[in-house]
Amino acid sequence: MSKSLYVRQRTDCSHGAGILVVMTTLLFGFDSPGPQADAPGLEPPLDRLANEQFERAERRRAARREMQADHSSAAERIRAWERLHGLRLPRDPNHMALRLVALGTGLSIETVLQEQRQRGGSA
Repeated sequence: MSKSLYVRQRTDCSHGAGILVVMTTLLFGFDSPGPQADAPGLEPPLDRLANEQFERAERRRAARREMQADHSSAAERIRAWERLHGLRLPRDPNHMALRLVALGTGLSIETVLQEQRQRGGSA
C-alpha cells in the first residue's frame, strides 16, 4: 500500500468536515478554515500521526523481512528478532520464548539452542 493512500485512508474525515464548517458558521458567524495545509512546516495532526504510524509499520515490516531472510545467519536473525521485540534471547534452555524465536525467525529450535549455547560460552 502506498504511503499517500495509507495516510488518506487513516485521515479521511470528509464526513465530519462539512458538519464542522456548518457548526462554526452557526456558532460564530464565520468560517474558520484553520491553518493551511500548504504552508511549509504545517501538517495537519491526523496526517502527521498517520505518516508516523506508516513509517513505524514500514520499519517493522523491514525488520520482519530481515529476521526471516535466508541469506542472514542464525545469529543475525535472532538479533533482528531481539530488536523487533525489544527482548533478549532467554538463557534458560527450557524457556517457552525460545520456541517463539524459532517460529519468528524460521529457524529450528535446535539452531536457536545452539546460538544460545554459543552466547553462554562467550558471556
